[in-house]
Amino acid sequence: MTIGQKLRQTREKLGLSLEDAENATKIRRKYLEALENEAYDQLPGVVYARGFLRNYARYLGLSGEALVQEMDNAITQAALPEDQRGERGAGEEKEQTSTRRKRPVKWKKEPGERKTRGKIWLAMAGAVLIMLGGWVIYAAWQQGQPEKNPPPVAQKDNRSSLPPAANVPPVTPAPEGVDLVLNVTDSRSWMQVVVDGREEFTGILQAGEVRQFRGQERIYVKLGNAGVVQVQLNGRNLGVLGGVGQVIKREFTSTGQS
Repeated sequence: MTIGQKLRQTREKLGLSLEDAENATKIRRKYLEALENEAYDQLPGVVYARGFLRNYARYLGLSGEALVQEMDNAITQAALPEDQRGERGAGEEKEQTSTRRKRPVKWKKEPGERKTRGKIWLAMAGAVLIMLGGWVIYAAWQQGQPEKNPPPVAQKDNRSSLPPAANVPPVTPAPEGVDLVLNVTDSRSWMQVVVDGREEFTGILQAGEVRQFRGQERIYVKLGNAGVVQVQLNGRNLGVLGGVGQVIKREFTSTGQS
């Protein structure tokens, strides 16, 4: 029994129509008819033929792999000259007679398949041409550009972050009152300064920043990082008032600090 006969007889025994098989397998009716008639040249290609046959056979409860192998053998035998076809048993010889006499299968191409492949190749060729054109234009543009000198590399200053003495404004001792200079030499420090009972400054000074305050009677200072703040009182350098990270409170008058 040939492949097509097995498919047709099994379908009819199950009481199924080609429409039922088409709806269940999603394989178009004309392809199911081609399988049952063993008209493989009506199928879109060998890959489709194998897939259609495998799915149709499974739907009918047959061995899809066995039928696919049988179809491959039949197609191979049909493609060989008469004198090169392999001899089989007498029973099998009779069963395969109709298949052997068929001409080699010329697979049918779906409408538009050739056009679609042509469009794909044209699109790929166009993309390659566009890329080559862009590269040529870019290379020509690069050659026309003047050579640029690389920007100078900034040299890291490893010297101390202490500001030079020239940055500290000159302090002219006042004949009377309180003159106070706060110079942040490293990192940063929060501070609060109250001059003669009025708050003059509250905030953070960064390394290198200097502030000068003048009062008539007294200046109150609170430092959040006393170890990085140099203090000058009426032109006299008092140095730092505490350690790094230490909070210090001081009040200065014209006669000194308390």
